[in-house]
Amino acid sequence: VTSIKIYPIIFLPYLILLLLVKRQFKRIISYLANFSLGLILPVLVFFFFGGQTSQVFEGLNFHSLKPVSIESLPGSLMTISSLLTQFRPPSLFGGWGIWGITTPLIAKLGLSFFNKLWLLPIFIFYLVLIKNRKYLKKFSFGAIFCLMLLFLVFSKNLHAQYIWWFLSLFPFIKFQSAKKLEYLFMIVLLIFISIFNQLVYPLFYTQFIEDFYQHNRQYAVFYALLLRNWLIVNLLILSLKYEFKK
Repeated sequence: VTSIKIYPIIFLPYLILLLLVKRQFKRIISYLANFSLGLILPVLVFFFFGGQTSQVFEGLNFHSLKPVSIESLPGSLMTISSLLTQFRPPSLFGGWGIWGITTPLIAKLGLSFFNKLWLLPIFIFYLVLIKNRKYLKKFSFGAIFCLMLLFLVFSKNLHAQYIWWFLSLFPFIKFQSAKKLEYLFMIVLLIFISIFNQLVYPLFYTQFIEDFYQHNRQYAVFYALLLRNWLIVNLLILSLKYEFKK
């Protein structure tokens, strides 16, 4: 998976911590070797077919230059701020394969701030795990689910297809303290997240870009996106509660 999308690297410390608690040092070496192999092999294949080192770095730099997307939670929050203070959406910015926004706050903080914003909640998450080693006694898909949601909520990009990442993982989850009714409520959240996600993209995405961001009208699609992001935040809070509830 890591050879396709780099974000699963946030799961690696969790796996290593599980093995450290059990003192399985040989398996740690095996995990690290296999993980490195997953990263290196695609690059070697790329070089075999004529790729160059400069192209690899250009590809990495390409993603770092992507703007704060209109679908992301930071993008939604800054759009709300612009509506409250300027009475219109922020300026739309298209580049590096996505639609993003430009605001004075983004210019002030710099794009690198939003590239690294997700690191803080992930770091805090691991600090909590290290302090409470009872959560490291056995592997839990619930912890992976929480990590994935933390990454997405604080990421500068939260595109429609990223919803599938946690939707596909949910059937494997068994939270530490969730009851049947609470599982059912989370399923309802996932259903509504999917509905609002599809309303924004692909159904009304063009209208969202042109009517809302360019002409300051037709707010309904933005409200749908806002509801989607708000529900994802609620899903994250419930997941953390049910996985780590004392």
